[in-house]
Amino acid sequence: MKEKPEITLFNYKPFSLEFLESKTDEDLFNLGAVAEIGTEILKKRGYSEAYIKNEYIKRANPFMLSYMRGTEYNERKLSHSSKVLDCQSGISTAEKVAENYNVSPRTIARDSEFADATNTIAETSPSLKEEILQGEANLTKQEVLEVAKETPEVIQAIAKTPKEDRKLIKQQQIAKRKEEYTNATKQSIEHNKPKIYNQDCVKFMETMDNNSIDLLITDPPYSTDVDDIETFARTWLLPVLEKLKETGRAYICIGAYPKEQLAYLKILLNEQSKFIIDNPLIWTYRNTLGQTPKMKYNLNYQIILHLYSNKSKELDKTITNEMFSVQDINAPDGRLGNRYHTWQKPDELAYRFIKHSTKESDVIFDPFACTGTFLIAASKFNRKAFGCEINKEHIAIAEKRGCYAIS
Repeated sequence: MKEKPEITLFNYKPFSLEFLESKTDEDLFNLGAVAEIGTEILKKRGYSEAYIKNEYIKRANPFMLSYMRGTEYNERKLSHSSKVLDCQSGISTAEKVAENYNVSPRTIARDSEFADATNTIAETSPSLKEEILQGEANLTKQEVLEVAKETPEVIQAIAKTPKEDRKLIKQQQIAKRKEEYTNATKQSIEHNKPKIYNQDCVKFMETMDNNSIDLLITDPPYSTDVDDIETFARTWLLPVLEKLKETGRAYICIGAYPKEQLAYLKILLNEQSKFIIDNPLIWTYRNTLGQTPKMKYNLNYQIILHLYSNKSKELDKTITNEMFSVQDINAPDGRLGNRYHTWQKPDELAYRFIKHSTKESDVIFDPFACTGTFLIAASKFNRKAFGCEINKEHIAIAEKRGCYAIS
């Protein structure tokens, strides 16, 4: 009796024609789902190409299926224009592959990333790639993308680690990146530490002089965090504007919720005349979308109210492509070690607003400083920054990042 050839995911030469012809239809469909072999034999047995392909798709595990689609897309891109597959029809490569598999072009784009990541991992550990495609690596597709960005040493460590402990390795790498990021931030502002006071901002502002700050930049609690957003906004917004110089500006981050926008605009338009309310700025992000709601659109932006007066200094427009009303910057990513709380704003957004609206030695105030993102950004650019925060846990994080905490 002839010995059954070894079946692997990456070496299909053992599948001789004699071996395949000895298999049942069911066996061939299962083999074809991962290797697309035996198709011609199934055709000879009376199955249509469309039926065979559909059976392959149904039987493939999600990892292998993503890899197959992504690989097909990548191969088509190499043999055609990166954008158009058929110049006459104008159908893009992604659209054509998506049509073949009955999925969206966006899914094909994600599959392409997954296939590239899996192949990158294979350069260091072919065995880990095999586990991934068999769905046995104990890693999600997103985690595969993250593993592919690691050094060969880390990839080897993950491959050698028991499957049930692999997430622990990943968590350790995230913790290491966070520590490195935190230490680097702390070192960068050692010469100019911002101050963060553990006080309620309304009481603290009673100790401040009017017209004493050049920039107000803050991210107050949203309507989802307070019972009455209009009452809450009124308690701090009007007092803080009294502290802001007429030559200054304000950036106030608020939620995109209609009642929250209405509350702030009602106060700013009707209860103060010191500052002009610019068309709202938008911060949009594409990396933390979550599940798509069934009845409404996915929210991937927040509003930033920009206030200025006729006496305000002109904006620094050195970098033209930063001057759009929509600021498209990914949100901080915990996997990269630069995220400390849920609604933290990206460092780049803070850098832009501070560079646009202030100069060295200007005074910057954040009444809701949280873990210190805006204060730290200001200090990096040699501004004098201080703020308030009532949450001691947030202050402890800000202190680790380099802020000078004052009780």
